[in-house]
Order: sequence, then C-alpha cells, then structure tokens
Amino acid sequence: MNKKPTAMEIFLNSVGDQVVPKNTTTSRATIIEELRNYRSLITKYNSQNRPDISSFLTFWKNYEFTLPYLFKLAQKFGCTPATSVPAESAFSTASFV
Repeated sequence: MNKKPTAMEIFLNSVGDQVVPKNTTTSRATIIEELRNYRSLITKYNSQNRPDISSFLTFWKNYEFTLPYLFKLAQKFGCTPATSVPAESAFSTASFV
C-alpha cells in the first residue's frame, strides 16, 4: 500500500534531498520533525488566538521548549527595529542642503 507523500517529502525531493525516516535520531531528522510540529502548532495557535502585534512573541514564549531549534532561529531573525529613524536619516537628502 503506497501512501501519498507529505508536503515536506515533496519539498525535500524537489530540492534533491532524501527524506529522512522519522525513527532516526539525527539532528537533521530532529529539525524536520520540529518543522512538522511547528506547522501543526502554528495552525492550532492561529485558530485559537486573534492575530495581534504580540502574537509572534506569545507563540514562541509558549513553545520555546517544544521547538528549541526553531526558537533559536526565531530569536535571531524575528527581531524588528523599534524605529525607522536611522534608516530614514541615512537616506535623507535634507542633511546635504
């Protein structure tokens, strides 16, 4: 009986990677499993919570220990500047007048 490939398996095949079996304990398998868990957790979270400005922080506060690898990435890449003043002043022509 052939099962239908999952979206993750289709993605990995399209980029030339082999699908890692679920029962292996490599870090690669762990990350793939975390991505699967993330998809189900974020879908559940979004269906139960109204999106707002703090949704990102609240989600990761709740699941930082469940998704430790993705949590580290979220910490590193999920930051936004508090103001755009430095960017605006860097490209402003008013200072040259």
